[in-house]
Amino acid sequence: MGGIKKSSEELKELYINVLSIFETLNINFILFYGSLLGYYRDSNFIEGDDDVDVLVSEEDFNEIFSNLKLIRMKNPLITFRYIGYKDKPGFYEKNFVQVYYKDIGPFDICAYTLEKNHILTAFDNLRYHIKDIFPLKQVYFKDYKINIPFNTEEILRLTYGENWRTPQKKGIDYDPHRIVDHIRDFSKTRNVDHIRDFSKTRNSQKLLSYNLPKIFIKRI
Repeated sequence: MGGIKKSSEELKELYINVLSIFETLNINFILFYGSLLGYYRDSNFIEGDDDVDVLVSEEDFNEIFSNLKLIRMKNPLITFRYIGYKDKPGFYEKNFVQVYYKDIGPFDICAYTLEKNHILTAFDNLRYHIKDIFPLKQVYFKDYKINIPFNTEEILRLTYGENWRTPQKKGIDYDPHRIVDHIRDFSKTRNVDHIRDFSKTRNSQKLLSYNLPKIFIKRI
């Protein structure tokens, strides 16, 4: 959820600097979404991707959130932003925060919850089987230790479809929201009134529209 496309070097700079700041908190970051795809398929961040994506447990997310002001004081080049909803004044996403380093970002941190045999991502309500996530595997990526899911290929198949090994353009070759509807928990999806229509993209193939919330970013 980043907007502006970035080079793989910019994403690496963001990744390294943010992880270095959180080292003392011993947070178990799980590389996920496009960052996991880049690591596993390309051994690099995807050129032109717009953010770095990680998941954390609710406990780790609370630890991060309780230390935001202290981290900000010690690291003036770091800023935090979180999501607010225009149709819900005063309501802010409590399980999702974006980190920026020198205005490069975001480094998206999304909490997950455990529900029986699944984990549920808090921001977009995607459901993955716990056996595909745990036990986590620790890897070195860009000189830093980070976790990846136990069954990375299955996670990528569920998130990006059967053709995940083939590079595709988000919003042109596929609708990044519709492609995960099969693992989305719609019972937890908010009522929204904003429609983003991917059929208006440059690609002649019409893609399905998807309801997205009207949101704004608040800087911390």
